[in-house]
Amino acid sequence: MTLKFKDASDFKGRDVNENLYNLVLNSNRLSGSNDIILSIHFNGFNEKATGAETWSYLGDSISKPIAQRISREVASAQGIVDRGQKSTTDLYVVSQTNAHMILVEVCFLDNYNEIQNYIKNKNKVINAIVKACEAYPQYNFTATHGGHYGLNMMDPGVSRHGYKEAVLAQEINQALLKNKQTGGGTTVTKPKQPQGDWIAENKRVEVTTKNQNTYLGFDWRVCHKTNSIIGKQYVVTGKYNHQNGETYYSLYDVEGSWHGYINKKFVKEIKAIYQTIPGLYEALKDDTFYIDQNLKKKSAWKIKRGQTFHLEDIVKVGKYTRAKVRLNNDIRYCTMRDDYWKLKYKTKVVKIK
Repeated sequence: MTLKFKDASDFKGRDVNENLYNLVLNSNRLSGSNDIILSIHFNGFNEKATGAETWSYLGDSISKPIAQRISREVASAQGIVDRGQKSTTDLYVVSQTNAHMILVEVCFLDNYNEIQNYIKNKNKVINAIVKACEAYPQYNFTATHGGHYGLNMMDPGVSRHGYKEAVLAQEINQALLKNKQTGGGTTVTKPKQPQGDWIAENKRVEVTTKNQNTYLGFDWRVCHKTNSIIGKQYVVTGKYNHQNGETYYSLYDVEGSWHGYINKKFVKEIKAIYQTIPGLYEALKDDTFYIDQNLKKKSAWKIKRGQTFHLEDIVKVGKYTRAKVRLNNDIRYCTMRDDYWKLKYKTKVVKIK
């Protein structure tokens, strides 16, 4: 078997949400469930933080040791702190890919001394990633460049000290794609998570039962006691059918904040009046958007089925509620309705390092 990286990078997404969606789409298209995907990124915090780290999915025992080794090798190549492997269920590209995803934070882009040190040791870093992967010849590897935004977007992403994250990440990605080392090994199946597979939903529910919990994950860390959210309404964006026989909904409020997983027994479904989660939507039918909030005919603008747009905000116009949307970087307004739209991405809840 040849250790040869496939490219799952995105160059078509127009903003962070489309970029993330395309990265996952490309990764799932190119990679099998036994593959390892590396998503290359650069970190940022307070201009002083230092070190290399990696992220992988919580409970994925296959990717964890590989992520640990990559973090150690990348840190050593630069002579910086090894912040180690970290587990998560929140990072979109980590949680939504079918294969074993490892997000690599090479160093801190906003730390001037650290990024200058990386520039000097760039080739060492690339070789370190390859070396770490060579230790696991039983897997196929896929690489993507990160940087939050694609290289061809209007905003090419995070930029610090004259360096753009997406550009630096893609340089590493391209070097990995050219690598051809000899390996060999066996097939290993990605472990089945106890919660099962993610199933997309789009419904509104109300919390009905006291003295229960919502959870941060399926290690059962408590997010909320239902006593504090009883009677409140949330949007369910997806669910898990757990191996314990129960179904758990993922809850978001209308501002796009996440409130954990709740057993479906403790909520009731209610009729949704309209979509209120800021995010990327797809038109399910031909529709009409308007330039002005009063929706006057002379400002009508048509949108076709299958087109995507961003729900930016909900605005009140007298006694009416309007959706404020962004389409091709222009602001438009329309009436609120669920049956015309399908949520693809939540704007305010996407988390990526």
